[in-house]
Amino acid sequence: INMDQFWKHSIACGVTAKTIAAWHGERNLESYYLVGMLHDIGSLIIYKKFPEASGKILQRCKDKKEYLHDVEQKGFAATHAKVGGELLKGWGLPALLYEPVYFHHQPEKAQEHALITKILHVADSMVDEMKLGCSGEAVANPVKPEILEELGFTELPVEQFSEEITELYEETLAVFL
Repeated sequence: INMDQFWKHSIACGVTAKTIAAWHGERNLESYYLVGMLHDIGSLIIYKKFPEASGKILQRCKDKKEYLHDVEQKGFAATHAKVGGELLKGWGLPALLYEPVYFHHQPEKAQEHALITKILHVADSMVDEMKLGCSGEAVANPVKPEILEELGFTELPVEQFSEEITELYEETLAVFL
């Protein structure tokens, strides 16, 4: 995995989650940005701890167009989302941050912080669709229609926010990278 691409994906996801949250009328937008930045941190642990197995999983996802979290679950009996959520929880961070990370591929399972988890889920899929960086996902994860509807969308709002996200993304990249 290319670390520049990994962090570009994370930055884009933070910007996108914050943008959707602002449109949705949410406050505390920094939390949305932060969960976007941290949502794939579990991947870094997995890649570092199991480099060979991770490489095989990433290659399988690319070759067979499978979803990373599904293949990780089969190969490791855990996913980057679970590892990341547990890491943030272990660091003593609040549930507002670790629950969305833990459930960003299964937002319907979030209990305390369902809205931020659903927004993160949509943001992650949008960033993959827009090809802003890469965290290892070979294909964009699908978003269930009921989640989009709950957030006020009929489809993934890539076109609706594309210009704003791209502008904020490029501004943020200039600061970080």
